[in-house]
Amino acid sequence: MSSQISKLLEEQNQILLKAAQQVSFHKGQVIFYEGHLPYGVYWVKNGQVCFSHQGSCDEKHDLKPPDSVREQWLGLHEYLESSSHCCTCVAETDCDVLFVNRTLLHEVLQGNPEINHFETLKH
Repeated sequence: MSSQISKLLEEQNQILLKAAQQVSFHKGQVIFYEGHLPYGVYWVKNGQVCFSHQGSCDEKHDLKPPDSVREQWLGLHEYLESSSHCCTCVAETDCDVLFVNRTLLHEVLQGNPEINHFETLKH
């Protein structure tokens, strides 16, 4: 699953964006930690984030430059794979992030046949 965001139907994406809770992070605050299972997914609305890792990230988990994470869901790959975050995400500047918890995410994604097919294959 090279591009999970493309697997979200536009309608689903809009539902998630409207239902998301806005959370403000100050410079230096951790958004999510490497090694933790995702509590949901994150959308950087404004501001800059940076990534760091202690372990090794494989090809699926390329550490992206901070300005390339806009308009995509961070943590979606880990959620779909039921895996932990391979890096820590930190607010590099004050930023506003939209957060969707995994319960709502699961409810919205149930209607996506591509993701449901992926879920069936991984079990």
